Amino acid sequence: MNQQGNGQMNGGISFTDNGPAVPVAPPVASTSPFQAPPAPVNSAPTPVTPDQKNNRTVIVVVVVAVIVFVLVVLGILASIVLVSLSSAKNKAQDAAVKATISATMTGAIVYQDSNGTLQGFKPEFGMQFKECTGTPVVNVSPNKKEMAILVKSCAEQGKYFCDDFNGEIVEVDEAMAQSGVYNCGVDSGQSSDQATVDNAFQDEQLGYSIRYPSDWIMENKESAVYFSPDTETPDAIVVIDGAKNDKLIAQDQVKPLLNKFGKILAAKDGKIYDEKEFIYKFEDGTTTVGRHLKVEYTDNGVRVKTWAIAVPNGSKVILFNYTAAVDHYDSNYQSVLAMLDSWKIDK
Repeated sequence: MNQQGNGQMNGGISFTDNGPAVPVAPPVASTSPFQAPPAPVNSAPTPVTPDQKNNRTVIVVVVVAVIVFVLVVLGILASIVLVSLSSAKNKAQDAAVKATISATMTGAIVYQDSNGTLQGFKPEFGMQFKECTGTPVVNVSPNKKEMAILVKSCAEQGKYFCDDFNGEIVEVDEAMAQSGVYNCGVDSGQSSDQATVDNAFQDEQLGYSIRYPSDWIMENKESAVYFSPDTETPDAIVVIDGAKNDKLIAQDQVKPLLNKFGKILAAKDGKIYDEKEFIYKFEDGTTTVGRHLKVEYTDNGVRVKTWAIAVPNGSKVILFNYTAAVDHYDSNYQSVLAMLDSWKIDK
């Protein structure tokens, strides 16, 4: 048998110089699915160039900027949504306020029509007003015939909703809302056509005082005082007549006296309507029951309307008459209301 140092024979048995060695199995391909990972290869890290560092910095800055932009946009969108929701709530509150004061004013009109006065009327709103609206302001005219309700707007700062007997809700500013108005179109001393009641008349013997428009004239003729526009052909006239009797006038005598006056006018192809009682309050707090009516008739071919108001006071009845052609009645009406509001009868 031939021997070789560090040789090998067929059969896979190796020999050494000192004798046979341990048999070594031939290499067999592994069939196990679990194989050890390859040994790591030690290699030196690739150096980063300055350009690569700059590119990484730019990427980081861009990513941060995008994140900040997205957050800002989301914040803006959230703010817009909140503002929109708040605006919608305020507008809904304003709509509820308008409906409420309109219903309350309707109740006041019905009360005034039934009683001839707003004396004793207590507005009931039937809703809880929010902080943005505040407490409603209710102004009643001195003669208890007009009323205005004012409530602050939630949607528009500095604006108030105003409703009166004209039946239309209008927006007014804060100055007007705090001026004590009872007519949303005018303040208590000024009519809708800007006629003022700056001129004053007072007579202790007649027992009353009144103010009248600056563009009207006054004539005092014994027991009757005449007021009319200062024009060549006045289209309206107010007459206050204090008819005195020898004895006290009972309140139940006012109705037949006023009816007699109305029938005299209505005899001229006319009609009497809107006849009602009302309560007149004197400066000392005492009251008397008055009465008023309206008559429409024909005078010298012209259709005329008269509003007659009778107030009993001791031994006399003071009669306030406003007369105008039907075509001009409304144009002077606000001026006459302002005069009535200023009319003070001595007790």
